[in-house]
Amino acid sequence: MGGSVNGGNIRGAFPELRVDGPQSLSSNAPMLPTSSWEAIWKNLAQWVGVEDSQLEAVMPNLRNFGNDNLIPYTDIFRS
Repeated sequence: MGGSVNGGNIRGAFPELRVDGPQSLSSNAPMLPTSSWEAIWKNLAQWVGVEDSQLEAVMPNLRNFGNDNLIPYTDIFRS
């Protein structure tokens, strides 16, 4: 497992770890992520065999993100 993974890459932006940083939503520290779960999970779901026609059932929020917001399959896995 993992032999075809393109490792060593960081996706999104690492947040400034401070309460009043630019990714903070309020003064009690919740942070706004730069990427959705779907950005990576779509590829992992496909890798384990989920068909394209089943993706919306597995990830109902996927339709809220355009392809520009998703990480390309080839950026995560070697072809």
